[in-house]
Amino acid sequence: QAKAYWEMMDCEDDEKDNDEQISHKHLNGILAILHHKELRTQFDGFTINRNPIKLRFMEDGTSKTFDVSWWNMARMNKCNAITVDNTHYLHLKPPTNDPLITWIWYDNDDGKSADYDISCADQMECAYQANPESNFPL
Repeated sequence: QAKAYWEMMDCEDDEKDNDEQISHKHLNGILAILHHKELRTQFDGFTINRNPIKLRFMEDGTSKTFDVSWWNMARMNKCNAITVDNTHYLHLKPPTNDPLITWIWYDNDDGKSADYDISCADQMECAYQANPESNFPL
């Protein structure tokens, strides 16, 4: 079972071609680079926002370059929010792996709470994590 996953939230209305989509492998590589103990002391999310950093990956003789313009500086076990090539990404720990997280819905008509189906948990967690200003400031 996955310990974490990526959720993409496009900043622009136009659809990207499959060739333009960033792979999970590259997102994991970008996050690993950002978490390197020497690099993480050299900048913060706001510095990257003013001066995006370029990261280049070489694979099978092909070069791919990505502009990283935001990172919320979260630790690996927390929700990591990054912006790469003007697209926002969240790296989330699935709430189904954490017994302390429960999503409930309050039914105003009946005046009682109900648990969400477990199949909704990942979507609810992503919707929640996309809103705190600490993840994506305005």
